[in-house]
Amino acid sequence: MHWKSLWICAVSVACAFFATRGAHADPIKLKPIAVTASSTYTGTSPSNAVDGNINTVWNAGLAPNGQPFPWIKIDLGHTVALRKIRFLPAQTPNGNTSHTISVGQSEFNLTAVGTINGYTSDNQWFEWQCTSTQCGNARYIQISTGQDPSWVAWREIEVYQGVEYFGYFADAVDQDRVAQTTGNGANLVMIGGDMTPWATEVAEATNRGAKVVISASAQFFDGSFKLRSDWSTQWSNILQFIIASPKGSIAAIYPLDEPYNNGWNGGDTSAMINALRTLANQIHADTKAQLGASLPVAVIQRITEVGCSAAVCPIDMFDWVGFDCYGPWNNCQGTNLHDVATQLRAKLSSSQRMIAVPWAFLYQPVGNAPATQYGDIDVINHWQREIMADPSYVAVVPFLWQSGYIDGPSNPPAYGTVDLPLIKERLYQFAHTVLHPDSTIYPLDYAASSSTADSLPFYAFDRITSNGWNSGTFPQAWVLADFGGSTRVKQISVTYGQYPAGQTTNIIEGCPNQYYCSNNMWSQLVNYQGYTQDGSTLSWPINTDATQIRVRTTQSPSWVAWKEISFSQ
Repeated sequence: MHWKSLWICAVSVACAFFATRGAHADPIKLKPIAVTASSTYTGTSPSNAVDGNINTVWNAGLAPNGQPFPWIKIDLGHTVALRKIRFLPAQTPNGNTSHTISVGQSEFNLTAVGTINGYTSDNQWFEWQCTSTQCGNARYIQISTGQDPSWVAWREIEVYQGVEYFGYFADAVDQDRVAQTTGNGANLVMIGGDMTPWATEVAEATNRGAKVVISASAQFFDGSFKLRSDWSTQWSNILQFIIASPKGSIAAIYPLDEPYNNGWNGGDTSAMINALRTLANQIHADTKAQLGASLPVAVIQRITEVGCSAAVCPIDMFDWVGFDCYGPWNNCQGTNLHDVATQLRAKLSSSQRMIAVPWAFLYQPVGNAPATQYGDIDVINHWQREIMADPSYVAVVPFLWQSGYIDGPSNPPAYGTVDLPLIKERLYQFAHTVLHPDSTIYPLDYAASSSTADSLPFYAFDRITSNGWNSGTFPQAWVLADFGGSTRVKQISVTYGQYPAGQTTNIIEGCPNQYYCSNNMWSQLVNYQGYTQDGSTLSWPINTDATQIRVRTTQSPSWVAWKEISFSQ
């Protein structure tokens, strides 16, 4: 973390938190919006394969007898990072089968990413794990069967995304913010410090549908961040607490933030490595013996630690690994954070998972708060795009629910007291996109032809009509929503920011291209001409597949502005 925040770590015990694995994991199962197939036997709809009922089946009505092979295609409705696919065959007789998995953002342009070959049996689950090099961003999944001793048929096909958890840093370390954070979409909270309130905090989190990460640096390390002489006794107390907690309520153990900080352990890196390895081995062994599966041990590194050699900054003892950095995405401490994530990913084994760590601090004085929060939103937007392309991420871990300054005035406000409403809203949208998808679609980025300093594009998509985006110009002007990948959008609603009232012309356009949208790629979805006024809301069905949607105004008696633009699926 930033050097000015190091004292906060010491006082509040820990500075970040994580997720879970093994028997305790709850990967997010995705709900498709449509299923099609190469052929269908009477009464066995393709949708039966994703209805959650193992007693209904899709049956192709034929066996694979040469190409084209029978296939079933699943449309997830939006682009995600695929983590795994589970299959339950309807197969008589049992025998050797071969299936090819193809994915893509266009149903007409799929890429084969894996093949499953082996002996399969009726009503017996098997699964396929997806890596970032195989899948990346995908919306459509097609399973083609090239070998099967029976007609091709599936009871169920389940698809899981890469990100499983979304939580907030320090929910219940400094003060209890569990109600706030879970209400904002979190399914993971963090506890730490003195153990006295832990049982109450775990009960609260469990009642709100969240799991808990235990930050145990106070139990494991002394004031100089050297391993405590009584760490084994302290761990025994924590283990008994975990055993007594509701089953599956504890997600992970977090022993120390930024473990290879030069100030920790008096600068004795070898001693710190030995301490962390000792702790991790004990945690893994004891939790496996008591719970049946090891709880993961998690860590967040400083950005400088990511490039450190394995001999000096080993991470092999950790199950979940992330990094932090304060600053712009493209130039945080002189580094592009995508490059750092790529570097970290290359160091992990196939069993390790990554943690995305957006930051939500005000980086400049409060007098420039709208622009400053918008800068933080830009970092969050980049993180969301990052995790959509890589299924190795297990959790999204933004920093404090309420925050303070990293850099700023010489007399900053008390740490954790500055409210960040724009960032809260953006993180709400992030959490609801990856954990609680429903009919509302939230963009992950925005652009405009122009903007006034205090009316930037995000204000048009923040669910608040008391503010809005303003171009600062008369027509023509436009504002754009970027969904980060192919997305089915069925309806758009707009609320005008217009004074005076009068005749307007607004053109809504969509672009399906995955990477960029040039002028000739936009297709017109709506062309509305009519008398409009400030605060009026209009909606149109558009039923389109798009990566971006642009609202362009060509006629208006006022500066072009929108109080709110929303999308639904």
